[in-house]
Amino acid sequence: MREVISLQIGECGDTLANAFWDNLYLEHNISTKKPLVNLINHNEYPEVFLRETTSNNYIPRTIIIDSNKQLEPKYANHIFGNSDSEGNWGKANREFGPSIKLLFKETIRKEAERADCLQGFQIFHSVGGGTGSGITSYLLPIIKDIYEKRLINTFSVLPSENLSQIPSESYNACLTINSLVEYAEIVTLFDNHTLYKMCQLELGISQPYFSDLNSLINPLISAFSCINRYKGNHLTSYKKLLTDCIPFPRLHFFVPLFYPFASSLRKVPENEIIENIVKNTEYFIKNDNYLSTFGGFLLSRGEVSESSIKNEILKEENIRKMRLCEWIPDSFAYENYSVSYKDMKNYCAFFSSNAMSSEIFKRISEKFTYYFRKKTWVDKYLAFGMDEMEFTEAESNSNDLVSEYYPCCMCCEEDDYYYKVEEEGEEGENKVREEKNFCEYEEEEEEEPENYYNQLNND
Repeated sequence: MREVISLQIGECGDTLANAFWDNLYLEHNISTKKPLVNLINHNEYPEVFLRETTSNNYIPRTIIIDSNKQLEPKYANHIFGNSDSEGNWGKANREFGPSIKLLFKETIRKEAERADCLQGFQIFHSVGGGTGSGITSYLLPIIKDIYEKRLINTFSVLPSENLSQIPSESYNACLTINSLVEYAEIVTLFDNHTLYKMCQLELGISQPYFSDLNSLINPLISAFSCINRYKGNHLTSYKKLLTDCIPFPRLHFFVPLFYPFASSLRKVPENEIIENIVKNTEYFIKNDNYLSTFGGFLLSRGEVSESSIKNEILKEENIRKMRLCEWIPDSFAYENYSVSYKDMKNYCAFFSSNAMSSEIFKRISEKFTYYFRKKTWVDKYLAFGMDEMEFTEAESNSNDLVSEYYPCCMCCEEDDYYYKVEEEGEEGENKVREEKNFCEYEEEEEEEPENYYNQLNND
């Protein structure tokens, strides 16, 4: 069995992970006081995320990590500090991180030894808070050094200005993104800024709270975990996902598009699902010239016809709107699971890798640059032993990451290319003609007074 060890770091990571565990117990009809084997069928593998204790209870393979003891540990493995990180990446990374290094190594070693065939790790965290960003950046190289050939998958929540509680969120996010690029193999981005707009426009919530945003994130995490929890035909493990859907190793960031947004007792038609998934790209990116999708996978759950959903995706109109790259073969995967999420009749999630990720990074990088040029709050980070060069390197690496997306996302179809050149050429000619006419008009206006005064002088 290919087990996965989870790390729930910080308050945000703990909230998302607990919702994931509750849903896992519910979907597989697992009770902590009954044998696990008698409650599941041969096509379900919840033991990838669960393990049996000596008291015949079944608990998650997880480690809870937080800088203070405000969280109530629901499971045995937990590592707590004595002081809050105060939303500071430097304090969590340079002060709290080294203090738990030995304890973390021992805890994760014991958890890994309980697995028959360890597949990798999944991390629940936020990149805006101090603990979720600083501790994750500190532990990623440690995990990679000990378990070099094991995959690391993260569920990363990005900050939003509408729900900002920490003024230095852009610093924390930009510093953490560097670690995710270097040490993680798969990163799923949950952008609070975009989810906030979805709650307002799609769900009609004028002022969404974190609980409203989590209600959109929880079905996505559950759908992503189906790759390991249920028997599939195409996507059977994280390694298979990494091989098929990530053609560029550094660009391993997925942005989820999903539908329906809320629980629906009716069965949503397949054409409506694909139409709304394509429409959701407007929340992430305005300019679709570089929206070519060079990697991704679609997961459907519940009462969904596999043939119908494939036919909808393969329609010429949807291929054009989703901009699936034809020059990267087999970069798109599809998997269907008959088990629905809670009371939803059907549900689809499209995890895409394209320029939407770069737009998110660009927004964070611009905010980072704005504050760093003014040296705002930098002294709070330098007080814990950080150097300004770390900020400069983080800014440079983020800009490089954004620039790497555009060459990969450019559409390579010759017809579209010549069409764009011809269209730009026509616009250019019209623009030149307008400027030329405007200049001639100005010259005529200037000549009239001169001729008039010359005529008066001659008279």
